Amino acid sequence: MCLILSAVPMRAQQEEMPQKETVIIDYFSRAREVPGPYMEALRARVIEGFVNRGRHRVVDAQTIADLRDAGYGMVSSPSAIINSQRDAERRRADAIRSLGARYVVAGAITSCSFKREKVGDGNRYTTTAVFILTSYDLLTGESSAPEEFQARGSGDSPEKADREALASIPLKVVYYIDNHFKYQTEILRIEAPNAKGKYKELYIRSGASMGVQNGDLFKVYERYEVAGTAGMRLIGKIRARQVCGEELTLCTFSNGADAIVRAFSEGRELVVISDGQALF
Repeated sequence: MCLILSAVPMRAQQEEMPQKETVIIDYFSRAREVPGPYMEALRARVIEGFVNRGRHRVVDAQTIADLRDAGYGMVSSPSAIINSQRDAERRRADAIRSLGARYVVAGAITSCSFKREKVGDGNRYTTTAVFILTSYDLLTGESSAPEEFQARGSGDSPEKADREALASIPLKVVYYIDNHFKYQTEILRIEAPNAKGKYKELYIRSGASMGVQNGDLFKVYERYEVAGTAGMRLIGKIRARQVCGEELTLCTFSNGADAIVRAFSEGRELVVISDGQALF
């Protein structure tokens, strides 16, 4: 059950609110055998995945006049695709930074195959596309390692196979976002234990404004210092149960409840970092 926390005592807010950054989805590259329309359809599904996750303000490079005619085009091999992505990202970083973006995500389709096989009295069609995503952080100047994904679909017509393969992409993009675009928040309050003395629920300072969804996981770390050197240790994990507002989510403990409650009650410095989505 969601509460209005401003009406009840809670931990003094120390951390800044997580901020939704702007990400530009740039033009994609493609191998020569990949049809141009299929590349654009796949890219549209990548954009859909970013929009659905809700963690960023998403900008399509095709809507920006200065970038509209600057697509990466075709290259001859997967290694050439990766190199062209990195070169293009750096050449164009200044222009994109002027738009207020924090991240650029580039992509490439390295292969796309279409297979037909006889099944009974009919045919079964399979579409398999392999694509790469890589992100560039304009603030730090760091690039992520290119990450490869496979989209596959099948059906009794080529169109159905294509649609199924493309439909699988947004969930793969959510996985990519959860791994490459983490953010930090904090615990606001831990609810009283139940009749058996077990702590079950707590509130964190993050919600719909950062795309939090029921089932999202967060790792809880404790900051510490040894001989003047700072560090963080993992003490538990929590799961979003109900998004209560733009900046508030009710969570449950997945593990480490006792350690988290003890550290919180003793006023130790805890950090909550987004982790991913729970599958069960």
